[in-house]
Amino acid sequence: TSLALALLDRIGRKPLLMFCPLGMSMAMLLVGFGFLMVFVKNYGRSAITATFLLVSVAIPLYFLKDSLGILGGTDIDIDRLILAEFAAASLLICAGAVLGRLKMFQYLILGLLFIPSYAVNEWILLEGGLGLVKEGLFVDTGGSIIIHAFGALFGFGAIITMTTLKEFGSTIESDATSDRFSLLGSMVLWMFWPSFCAALVAPADVPGTAINVILALCGSTLATYFASVRLRRKISAADIANAALTCGVGDRRRSRMQGPEQFETL
Repeated sequence: TSLALALLDRIGRKPLLMFCPLGMSMAMLLVGFGFLMVFVKNYGRSAITATFLLVSVAIPLYFLKDSLGILGGTDIDIDRLILAEFAAASLLICAGAVLGRLKMFQYLILGLLFIPSYAVNEWILLEGGLGLVKEGLFVDTGGSIIIHAFGALFGFGAIITMTTLKEFGSTIESDATSDRFSLLGSMVLWMFWPSFCAALVAPADVPGTAINVILALCGSTLATYFASVRLRRKISAADIANAALTCGVGDRRRSRMQGPEQFETL
C-alpha cells in the first residue's frame, strides 16, 4: 500500500482521476449494457456480440467526426473520449429496441446511421446548432435527454418500420438464465451510474452528483419492488433489471442542481 501511494504521489493523482471515469464507463458499456440485453431468451450470445460491435463502431466514428471538426467538437482528448462513450451508450439503448430483429451485419449499419444522427442532435442542443436552442441554455448534466431519450426514440422509430402487427402481439420470452444475466448487467449499471453522471461535471460538484444519483437509484429500486409485487403479485426479474435504473436516468438532468433532501422526496 505504501509503495502504491508513493508511486501515486510521484506520477500525480490527476491522470488517475481522469482515467477512472473512462474505465467505469467502458465497464458500463460492455458489461452493464451487454448483460442487460441478455434478457431475451435465445439471443444472449447475439446480444453480447452486438454490444461489442456497436461500441467498436460508435467510439471511432465519433472520434472521426470530432477530429474533422464536423458539427462542433472539443479539443480535449479526455472529454472527447467521454462524449464518444456517451454516444455509444445511446446507440446501445437504441439497439435494445431492435434486439432479435437484426442480423449481425445490420447492427453495423445501424451504428453507421445512428452516430451521425446523434451528433446532429447533440450539436443542436448543446452547441446551438441551426439556432434552434441558444448555446448554454440547455442543461443536461448526464444526458438523460441527449443520450437516453434520443436513443429510445431512434430505436422506437426503427422497430416500427421493421415489425409487423403479428410480431407486436407476440410475447418476449425469457428464462432463469437470461434473467440472472440481465440482473447482473443491471447491477453493474447501478454500481457505476454515479460516475457516469459525474464524468463531465466540475470537480466540486462530483460528490453531490454521486450522492444524488445513488439516492435516486435507491428510490427507483424500492418503488420498482413494490409496484412489481402490487401489479404482478410477484417480483418480476425483468421489472427489477430495467425499472430499478429509471430514477438514475430520469434525474441525471438534475443530478447536480438539487440537494440530497430533494432527491429523497423524488
